[in-house]
Amino acid sequence: LHISLHSFPTRRSSDLLGEGRAVTVRAEGDGYAVTAPFSETFGAALRECAPSRRWDRDAKVWRVPATAKRGLWTALVRAFPGAPLITDRGVSVVAA
Repeated sequence: LHISLHSFPTRRSSDLLGEGRAVTVRAEGDGYAVTAPFSETFGAALRECAPSRRWDRDAKVWRVPATAKRGLWTALVRAFPGAPLITDRGVSVVAA
């Protein structure tokens, strides 16, 4: 995921990750596998912003095609502002 990411300013990332609020976005094939805490806001935003997404019941992840990257980011910012974000590139926070 190649989107603007910000470092944690004052707290250790291990402290934030322990709070259970972390969102994980991993590149897989021609899209992303997204793991996030349950959120009705995220579900609604993802349906609106990334209509081609699908829930993978077996893996318990959202599958979002690469073509919907902007929509995925919009949904994450709406539902999880300031939440820890784990990607293939490291750990940061969800920020607009």
